[in-house]
Amino acid sequence: MTDLVKAGKVRAIGLSNFYEEHIETCIRETGYVPQLDQLEYSPWLQERKLHDYHNKNDIRFQSWSPLARGKILDEPLLVKLGEKYGKSPAQIVLRWNLQNDVIIIPRSTKKERIKENMEIFDFEISQEDMELINGMEKGLRIGFDANEYHRDAVM
Repeated sequence: MTDLVKAGKVRAIGLSNFYEEHIETCIRETGYVPQLDQLEYSPWLQERKLHDYHNKNDIRFQSWSPLARGKILDEPLLVKLGEKYGKSPAQIVLRWNLQNDVIIIPRSTKKERIKENMEIFDFEISQEDMELINGMEKGLRIGFDANEYHRDAVM
């Protein structure tokens, strides 16, 4: 992949589900700092330490399953904030991601939800409300644990 960057055939290399130690191994072995790392990220799983690492190393953080596969949408706080801002709980979570400088990939096959997912640029969540959402951290993973994957891949 680094040869493709050097040859100008691709502009950047991104990773998926890599933690700090995995990224450090890649950098050490290739001399290349990835541009992006895609990880599970939601109010329930905020990966703050890793997010700080990304910011310090100019690696963009991209969220997959920002809505925790829809499981988070009934959270009372998100419902309450949705009412306050005139938005859905999904829009609150997506906007929270953006305000945390996280690239989002919300998934839907329904036209109305895709449209709703795009309607998050006309409001801003207050810092006080951002802190409330930040307080939802549970370390709750909906997908697989990348540490287990990387551990098993080396064995």
